[in-house]
Amino acid sequence: MILLLCTIRSLSKKTKILRMAMRIPPEAGGMERHVERLSEEQIKLNYSVDVFFNRGEELYSNYYQVTKLPLALLRPQFIGIALFNFLALLRLIKLKTKYDILHIHGDWSSLLFSTSIKNLIGAKVIIVSIHDELSEKKIHNMLLKFLIKRVDVIFVTGYKAKRQIRSITDNNVYLQPSGIDEIFFSKKRRQASFNNNVAVVSNLAKKKNLGLVLDIASKLPDLKFFIAGQGKLKKHLSKRISIENIKNVNLLGFLDKARIKDLHMTCDIFLSTSLKEGTPTASLEAMASGLPIVTSNAGEVKQLLGNNFVIEDFCIDDYISSIKKIRDNPVIARKISESNLELAKKYTWANVSLFITKQTFEQLKKNE
Repeated sequence: MILLLCTIRSLSKKTKILRMAMRIPPEAGGMERHVERLSEEQIKLNYSVDVFFNRGEELYSNYYQVTKLPLALLRPQFIGIALFNFLALLRLIKLKTKYDILHIHGDWSSLLFSTSIKNLIGAKVIIVSIHDELSEKKIHNMLLKFLIKRVDVIFVTGYKAKRQIRSITDNNVYLQPSGIDEIFFSKKRRQASFNNNVAVVSNLAKKKNLGLVLDIASKLPDLKFFIAGQGKLKKHLSKRISIENIKNVNLLGFLDKARIKDLHMTCDIFLSTSLKEGTPTASLEAMASGLPIVTSNAGEVKQLLGNNFVIEDFCIDDYISSIKKIRDNPVIARKISESNLELAKKYTWANVSLFITKQTFEQLKKNE
């Protein structure tokens, strides 16, 4: 591993990466944070990385906002994504900058202009990272099957997405969940006593299925549920809490990483009810904090989470039973906590970046 790291660093000085993503921080989301952290880590490895984006902020001098128009708001969604990539193509024509690697984060529509961009910038490799399950629309997957033929390396963050992609292509497909920020590995640990607190960290979006959290909370009035996150469903959730007089749920709004870590320290269980996921970064962060996890199997996350409680069919009784097992059995809770602390070490950003860069480096050498 050390030899590989030294080799990558020695050869990367001449290597330039163009990374393209619709959204970056401070826009919320796992993909957004992935783009930022992966870029930072690859720069540490001496790669030159430029990031083209639509929504977010120019965090560093190598970040370029292609347009300030809110393309992500256009519907159908693929129109905005395709327009972003077309405008990026026009900007690249003007800049005349050459790159070795084109790395695209998105779905099938993000690949519409990939060959044109690759030829324009002189890239030897096209990489795509897919951060969610595939679309349920057959036409989208037919287009993906055609467009992905142009791609050299495919990264996915979830097991289900990997299985889906492998069913439509013979290209290289690698599973690599997003990394965990260093703050979640701090030596600060939760109190041994049970505080009756459950943490939920999630965008307030439909696919996160947060109505089920309210259903669970209403049946466990002795526990307190803290939901950290922002999104379009905030008003709906607040209204339900008020109308149904659910007194044990607190909507905390957006929390930065330090405050999420503090939330973990006061809670006993991490809860996820998502309908769809790649691999939820929030669950990995909870794992690094030593929280036992009760979650749906969205993205087939069961293969990642070891001894935690994974609910297959969104049955509320199964969620409640699992939460009670953790609450009522300190030995079980402690064993899961210790296992999670150890398992999380695999997913530091340094490890994640090194794996992605290794596959990128090997493909670049093949294509040269």
